[in-house]
Amino acid sequence: PPPGSQKGYYKVSSDPTGGSVLFDGTNYGITPVTITVSTTGTPDHTITVSKSGYQTWSQFYSGNPTADQTISVFATLNPVAQTGNIYVNSNPAGASAILDNGYDQLTTPGTFNAVSTGWHNVQVSKSGYQLYSTSIEVKPGATSNVYASLVPYSQYGSISVSSTPVGASLYMDTIRSEEHTSELQS
Repeated sequence: PPPGSQKGYYKVSSDPTGGSVLFDGTNYGITPVTITVSTTGTPDHTITVSKSGYQTWSQFYSGNPTADQTISVFATLNPVAQTGNIYVNSNPAGASAILDNGYDQLTTPGTFNAVSTGWHNVQVSKSGYQLYSTSIEVKPGATSNVYASLVPYSQYGSISVSSTPVGASLYMDTIRSEEHTSELQS
């Protein structure tokens, strides 16, 4: 046979299927795919398989298949960790932010990094303020924002006044109390 007329094959498969195949930099479609090469052609080849959401797989092969030989190539595609970030700020700043009931913690303002995609709970707390809690969605490669406007606790107290002699008038903030002091009874 004339030089270059004999053909061999690379059969490229992947798990999962549907990976885009580059053979020596040329796109040959998606897995599974069979690539025809000349048995006397350039003997070194790089096969790359890529798929969205997975790490790119690449392998170097030295030599060519013989006439009518099929070399099976199998690419195991590993998922890329899908993460994003959550930026947390509060008013007042300096609050404690807790991710997913203690998975991670920071002081505001700050960012939870490499958080898995999906819905997460963020709690923001500071002494003297009511707890702020929210659910937020994290998308791959994105930063979600939480802004907690903390509400101070309403604090009430009481004052006990007694006088000698009993019955004195009581003024608080220049307002006269309608009640008078009386003897305490045991």
